[in-house]
Amino acid sequence: MQPNHLHQTSRQSAALDPAGICEAFGQALHNELAVEDVITIAGQWSASNPLLAIAFYSVWLSRNSSPMSGVAWFNLGVLSRDMGDSRQAETAFRAALAQMPLLSQARCELAGVLERKGDLDEALDHCKVILGPPGTIMQVANSDDEAARQRYVITLDLCGRLLEAKGRLGAAENIF
Repeated sequence: MQPNHLHQTSRQSAALDPAGICEAFGQALHNELAVEDVITIAGQWSASNPLLAIAFYSVWLSRNSSPMSGVAWFNLGVLSRDMGDSRQAETAFRAALAQMPLLSQARCELAGVLERKGDLDEALDHCKVILGPPGTIMQVANSDDEAARQRYVITLDLCGRLLEAKGRLGAAENIF
């Protein structure tokens, strides 16, 4: 079945009233929404009712195998993490990476969840994937992509913390 995009009025009503919420969930159940619509609707709900947005992503993802579903999995992971559900966040970030292995934001978030869980070795492995081979730091530093540079710095910081927590102080100092 080809996904239909919600009309603008439906997107607005989905954020405002119970009938719109029911319509959106019905369309999610019947695989009638494109990932862009799901992200728009869940984004509207997430500020005022993140649990509703989590449920909406979960329903849509249970019925959809779009190549872009990795983005929805990532957003579900972020909402779950923000709500304190580390287990669901970890599952969602892993699913995002299964769909989109190059989604470094999901890998970085997963590494953070794993750090908080105490799985330092796996978190460090994910950091190494993000940091890439030697010489990558110069490519990122010279890039015009500000988000990539910030993510790289965040990953370096995380990697340093992980190494320090593992008692590898010399290696942690060499990160910087």
